[in-house]
Amino acid sequence: MIFLLKRQPISNKLSKGLANLLKEGITVNGQCIFFKRFYVNNPHITLDLFDDMAAYECFLNNVHIEDFCRKDILSNAFIFADRLGNILKEMKCEYEIILTIDRESCVLTFHSLHESEADWMDLCKIDDYKCGIALFRSQG
Repeated sequence: MIFLLKRQPISNKLSKGLANLLKEGITVNGQCIFFKRFYVNNPHITLDLFDDMAAYECFLNNVHIEDFCRKDILSNAFIFADRLGNILKEMKCEYEIILTIDRESCVLTFHSLHESEADWMDLCKIDDYKCGIALFRSQG
């Protein structure tokens, strides 16, 4: 992943598309948190379709960064993750934000931490992934 990061221009400006997604807000349903846009637009996707709440949240909160900006994809992804983390902290939510990065795609997803559930990402196996991964977890 260091190779990919070194090749990216540094910017501190978030694309309009990603900024708008954050501006639309985060919504809470029970113990789950979602980007409001994705939750409202997918009422047919419900918790009973998934093994646990983290899987439900990660499915709905799946953002292909390149769908929201055309340049500076990695810079936008990290800025977006940082701003999302700040929003979740303000909500007093414990969370995990996951960025997966490869040559063709950059995907961000997030979920709240649920005591009764296993970790979504097995950190002991993180080196087994073929793509770059950045993981941001709230300090509980």
